[in-house]
Amino acid sequence: TIDDIIFAVSNDKSKAKWTVISMLESIKETDILSPNPTPIEALIQKGKVSIIDFKGTPPDIQSMIVSQLCSNLFEARKLDRVPPGMLVVEEAHNYAPEKGFSKTVSTDILRTIASEGRKFGLGMMVISQRPARVDKNVLSQCGTQIIMKVTNPNDLKAISKGLEGVNSYVEDELMRLPPGVAMLVSNDIERPILVDIRVRKSKHGGESVNVLKAAQMPTSPPPPP
Repeated sequence: TIDDIIFAVSNDKSKAKWTVISMLESIKETDILSPNPTPIEALIQKGKVSIIDFKGTPPDIQSMIVSQLCSNLFEARKLDRVPPGMLVVEEAHNYAPEKGFSKTVSTDILRTIASEGRKFGLGMMVISQRPARVDKNVLSQCGTQIIMKVTNPNDLKAISKGLEGVNSYVEDELMRLPPGVAMLVSNDIERPILVDIRVRKSKHGGESVNVLKAAQMPTSPPPPP
């Protein structure tokens, strides 16, 4: 357990042990190390979706969890302990960032899954609003891209480099896409096509607050007539 590790480190004669103990105690406080962990077989089941919510979790802890979880998933899939499936990575630039932006412990395993996962029946989908910040090794393995309106020059450049047949005309189209319309680019179709994305059926948890509507609401009930 984490307590056993802290006890062993505390008995070491090195002066560096206090820094290590401090880090271990910080990890202990996160409660991510459980004596009864959830097995990977419980997370990956046929016909079911498992969502890992990182709300309120520090970024370094997030990447640590992603690294361990994806490593366990990849090994389990290679041994056929879990059914074929799709790994969806939201905000992918946080977990597989391009060199120069940041470095995380989860980058290497995500690169591996992106390049080798398909032959073991493990697909991977990466989602990001900043494609320029996503590792190029990961982006280059995406055989299909669904691209909504992009205006940032760096993001347009990153998309162009990662796709064959994307020219300046396509870049201009991406800058003019209306809301709800996406460009579909795939190795299986001759040229990019535009598609309409249907309105969501689920409740959206990331909407901005309507400030104007909130300001117009009365703060107290009107006086009686």
